[in-house]
Parts: sequence; structure tokens; C-alpha cells
Amino acid sequence: IEDLNGGVAEPGDILEYTVVGKNLGSDAAVDVYATTTLDIRTTFVEGSLEWVTPNAVVDMTDAVGDDPGEFIEADQMVRVRMGSGANGTQGGQLDNDPLGMDSVAYKYKVALTDDCMLLQCDGTLTAEADIYGAGNISGNDQTNDGASALVDENGCPVEEVTVLEVQTGVCPPVSIEPTGTTCLGDDVALEVPQFANNPLAQSLANYTWSGPNGFAMDGPTAFIPSVDFDDAGTYLMEVTFEGLECLLSSADYTLDVHEAVPNFDPPASQCLDDNAFDFVAGGAVYAGAEYSWTFESANPTTASGLAVTGIQFNAGGWHDVTLTLDEIGCTGTVTDSVFIETPPDLSAFEVSVYPSSGCAPLTVLFSSEASPDEVAQGWTFSDGESSDADAPVHVFEAPGTYGVEVTAVSTGNCPASIDFAVDSLVVVHPNPPVGFLATPQIVDITNPVVTLESLVDSVNTVTYFGSDGGSLNAANGQYVFDNGGTFQLIQTVVSPEGCVSTAIGEVVVNGTLFYAPTAFTPDGDGLNDVWLPVARGVARYQARIWNRWGELVWSSQDAEEPWLGQAQGGTHFAPDGIYLWEVTYLDQIDYPHIERGTLMLAR
Repeated sequence: IEDLNGGVAEPGDILEYTVVGKNLGSDAAVDVYATTTLDIRTTFVEGSLEWVTPNAVVDMTDAVGDDPGEFIEADQMVRVRMGSGANGTQGGQLDNDPLGMDSVAYKYKVALTDDCMLLQCDGTLTAEADIYGAGNISGNDQTNDGASALVDENGCPVEEVTVLEVQTGVCPPVSIEPTGTTCLGDDVALEVPQFANNPLAQSLANYTWSGPNGFAMDGPTAFIPSVDFDDAGTYLMEVTFEGLECLLSSADYTLDVHEAVPNFDPPASQCLDDNAFDFVAGGAVYAGAEYSWTFESANPTTASGLAVTGIQFNAGGWHDVTLTLDEIGCTGTVTDSVFIETPPDLSAFEVSVYPSSGCAPLTVLFSSEASPDEVAQGWTFSDGESSDADAPVHVFEAPGTYGVEVTAVSTGNCPASIDFAVDSLVVVHPNPPVGFLATPQIVDITNPVVTLESLVDSVNTVTYFGSDGGSLNAANGQYVFDNGGTFQLIQTVVSPEGCVSTAIGEVVVNGTLFYAPTAFTPDGDGLNDVWLPVARGVARYQARIWNRWGELVWSSQDAEEPWLGQAQGGTHFAPDGIYLWEVTYLDQIDYPHIERGTLMLAR
């Protein structure tokens, strides 16, 4: 084999095959012809078949049957009938000559395929032909059925066939590429571009695909319907070619499933008047991504680019903004909205108070029907005080009729404000005057009576309360003390509006009064059932009772606690009889007194 392009053999070169036939036997051979079958990686060059040996006298064409040589396209075979007498239908006679002088040679050209896939799979070509002939050995007809020894181009015997190695370093690496996009939800097809529009490779190749999730497929294209993220991963294609003993594995292809996910931050709301919005897109992963915008009720309604400015909306309320991202053939959209404010129509609103009237000082809660989210309110009360609370609480100290001036300012992006006054919202009633006379202010325990005289208008309701626990429900009258000491009298005056005032006076009850009963009958009939001394104007009081054997039966330090006739801590009744008693106390000038006596208990 000779590469006519010179240098190393590369895809697409023209190769010239030289075939030499020689009879090394002991007898002449008849009906001699030689055949060579073209390698699947070569293509016969038309008109290239010619004789090499000088004894050839007939030119050869490629046509079948018109001369000794021919190219049979259906079988991809070159066949040449050789020897003396050879013609277009029958081989000739080839004499035997151990020295090779009877060798017959011819040559033809082939074009080496430029299909790198086939050559990368197997880049070795061999030069070998089969020669056929018949003869007579020792009176027996023989044929070799194409079996022959190997000779070189000079007809000399050789051990091996000629081998040509094709250099495939100039071939691009085998790679897998997707056709179309690899977007989430798309139908994805993987193929080897070198096989496209290559009938030879396609007709000879057998494909086996493998990939994630047990993916397996035969054929030149791996089809993945409605691709999901689970389908991402490495895919491998293995190729075998009929007629070539090789296994070609393509480079691994890593499938990345992409989803275009655009995003943008909606800008803050603006007032309808002179609104102008700026938007900035995000979400692109790959260079060359394109953004497009659609704006509802805006000027302009569409725009493109990473950032757009000066978008003006034509009406108030919520308006949709849609962003579309296109990258590597994948499309994603997102819709959000912006709010356009309209100038508020501020007018005087209702103001409520609670309570609307009362006595000084009066605490009043102010409120309104205005929304704190829409307006900020300021309050100026007619007593000179002010507040900026949404619902202020104000204390009116002095009696009178009060109003309020309200200021409301829009808290939105559209400026607006209003001032209005509300009169006579609150009425603060005065507290009634107080005053009374207590006559006399010093009395004796033996006659503990004072006369009370009210000094206030009779339209008011007057009551008195004494610190000794008594009371008088009249403006004027007598108050009787039941004990000695210094006591307070409290006058309470209630006006017709319910306002209350109080005044305090003091009365001294002088003297000490003591008296102890001499008998009692604790039989439960409700008459004289207890023994209780009368002690008025005393302090540090203590009473004790003994039986006739000198045993303490009962004691108390409370001047209001009676003896019920019990003994031994109240668990038994004391028997009828005479008992001794003793009471000690201090009078109002802290002088100590001891009173003693006897009493009769009779049930």
C-alpha cells in the first residue's frame, strides 16, 4: 500500500494498492484470477485500475466483462483475470517459475475515508489479495480455492501482509452534544455530531446509551422526554462498527437540566402624580441572558434589558409587572405587582370622646374614624394642651366646656392634609362646695351628742361618717358617739351631676364610763344571755373571771367581747354559782383603773 499524498497516512488520503500474483507451484495454472475486497473505510477511485507488469498488453477499465479487470461495486471488489489468454470472462494461464519471472502485477487506487469515527475505532489497514487457479498434478485436476502464499510486490515470499497505520491525531475528539435545549420540562435529544450526515458511519454503527436512573437506549440519538432535575447526570454512548473489531466509547456528557428563574424586587409604592419606577432584573446564570418586561397600564407597556427606568403607570391601584428571562434557550417568567397611590380625599371626620362629661379632673379618651395607616393625627385641646397620639387620653383639670382642633396629614406618598375644629365635645362639671358645723366640739362621755349643720346648698346630697363607725344620712341632725376619744366626722357632698367633695371635722368625747352587771342567765332565751361590762373611753382593757376555788375560767382583752358562760376554753359550760371578776384599763389620760366584783351565773 502506498500513500500517494506522502508523509503519514491521514484521513482522506489517496492510497494505491499493488497486487502481485505468482505461480510457485510445479505446474502451470489455468483460469487464473485475483480478487481484493475493499476495506469499508476506503472508496474505489474510478479509472485507477491498470497493469504493472511489462508483459501486459491490454489496458483495463472498471467495467465488468469488457477486459480482464473490473470493479464490482455491489461487492466492493476488484477482480483481475491474469495470465496468457486472459480476457473479459476467463482467466489465462500462469506458468510456474520459482524465480518469480512469471509474476503478474496490477494496481488500483482508493480514497481513504475522512470519517474520523471509523478511523479512531480502527486505524489499521492491510494489503492482501486472493488468487485463484486450477491445474493438473500427477494426472489429477486441482484447484486452490483462493488459498495462496504471501508475496511482496516483487513476487518474493513474505511472512506477513502489508500493514498501513492511519494517523488519527488530526481527528477531533468524539463528543456528545444535545440538540436543542436542556430546559426543565423540555424533550432533550443527545447525539454525536460527527455522525450527522454520515451515511457510512450511520449504516455501520451500533449504539448503546447509558445514563442516570437506569437510562438505556439504542440508536444514534438518546431521547429524554420532559426532562426533570432527576435526569441530570453523566450519559455515555458506546459504538461498535460492523466489519471492525473495536468498541468506541464517546466522551462522557454531563447533562445539566436548567430552569430559568427570573426575579426582581418590586419598588416601593409611589403617588400617581409624576410617578417613575425603576426595575432591576436578576436570576440569570449564563452569559448572554436576555430580559424582557411587561407593565400593566403603564407607559411604556414593554421594555427589555437588565435594568429599566422611568416606567410611568397611568392609574392608581395594584398593577402587574411580568419579567421574562431567556437564557441558553430556556424561558422563565415571574409576575409581581407595584402599588400606585392616588391622592387621598381628606375631609373632616367624626371624632368621639369617652366620657363626654364628668367631674373635674376629668380623664377623656379621644378617638376618630380615620385610619392610622393612612393619616397621622394631631390634637390641640381647647385647654391649651396637645397630643400627636392616634387615640390620645387627656385630663381636663378645670371645670368648663372644651373642644379640640384636629390636624390630619396623609402618611402615604401623595401629600394631603386637613385642619378642622370640633367644639363643645367635653363638659367638665365643678365639684360641689363643702362645709359644716359640729356643736359642741367637746362633749362628755355621759352625753356624747353633737349637732351637725351643713353649710352647702340644699340641691346637694349630704351625708356624714364618723370614725367611730357611725353615720348620719341628712344634711342637718344630731350625731351620738358610743365611746370616748378623739373622732373625725367626714362630710360627703354629692352634686346633682354626681360630683363628690368631702370635708373633715373633729370632735373630742371626754371621760371614762364603766359598769359591770352582777348576774346573767346564759340559757339561750335571748334575755340577759351574756355578761359584758360597759366600758367607754378606755384603753388597754382586760377582763378576767375566777370560780370560787380561784381557778381562772375566762379572760379577754376586747371590751366588746362578752362572757357566754363557758369554761375550759369553751369546751364546757361553767356551772351555776358565784364568780369573781376583775377588769383593768387605762382612762383617756392614761390613768390605770382596777374594778372588781362578783356575779351570779344562773341557767
